[in-house]
Amino acid sequence: MSKTIDRDHIVWAYRLLLGREPESPAAVDQHLGETLHGLRDSFLRSDEYLAQANRRGPAPRAPAHGVIIEQLQTPETLALLLDHVGAEWSRLGETEPHWSVLTADKYSSGQIAVHLADFQRSGAKDVRHLDTVLRRNHLAWPSQGLCIDYGCGVGRMTLPLATHCAQVLGVDISAGHLHVAAQESAAQGLGNRLQWLQLRRLADLDSLPQADMVYSAIVLQHNPPPVMALTLDRLLRCLKPGGVGVFQLPTHIPGYRFVVAEYLQALRDGQHQGMEMHMLPQARVFEIIDAAGCQPCEVFSDEAAGPVYTSHTFVVRARR
Repeated sequence: MSKTIDRDHIVWAYRLLLGREPESPAAVDQHLGETLHGLRDSFLRSDEYLAQANRRGPAPRAPAHGVIIEQLQTPETLALLLDHVGAEWSRLGETEPHWSVLTADKYSSGQIAVHLADFQRSGAKDVRHLDTVLRRNHLAWPSQGLCIDYGCGVGRMTLPLATHCAQVLGVDISAGHLHVAAQESAAQGLGNRLQWLQLRRLADLDSLPQADMVYSAIVLQHNPPPVMALTLDRLLRCLKPGGVGVFQLPTHIPGYRFVVAEYLQALRDGQHQGMEMHMLPQARVFEIIDAAGCQPCEVFSDEAAGPVYTSHTFVVRARR
């Protein structure tokens, strides 16, 4: 069991033991140098594997104790955190625009040409599900109004949203993602219904237009909690009276810890790379919803963050 391992061994450990792809190349690199025995033990003793092994059906999750999240930060710290997120996603948008949206091998830059239709169909499928969610809550699409797709990526959801909304504004932090999205929009002849906006700094959140609908999925989870909370607050405050917000984020990660001093030190040490996963507890999410002048219509669990993390989709309506 002392055999030297390579990247393929590590990738297959993720697939076989955790049931997913590695979150980033940096996560794979962390295991280089281990023996096969050490690699096996690293995965079998991880919180993620143990949480999967202990599950008995869809509901049970790891206990919530031990989660630590600092909430209040200075504008300077928030700006630093957003700059970090922007740098990571700008890189991914340039190198792996489709894979970074849906992390499956077939959507990597070397294979996306063959599987692009599957990728696009996944967006249309998710929009059909969103239509079901709206209908059961007696909520309407903004057929004469504006929808903001926050964290639009390459337009996987933005383009099919345009079939239900008069105007859609795709917002993303990555210029590379937006470039791909705009090209596909033009190819489908949707340019008159779609607009694109790159988020470059925190102040851009205050410049978002008033909207009839705000949508965000598999996006907020990649932002540290203070940025996630601020972004969610600003998005919900964009809603016109009666406007609808639908968003997804993880509400529990086993053993999660966010302490600003520790996180910033890890940034300086180069430890935070690739797709980070973060969370906000439901209680905090409900505080933000209320403070933004909205009321919940529905909250349901989803698997958008993977089988271990507890993730929820929130449906809200602006009451102001």
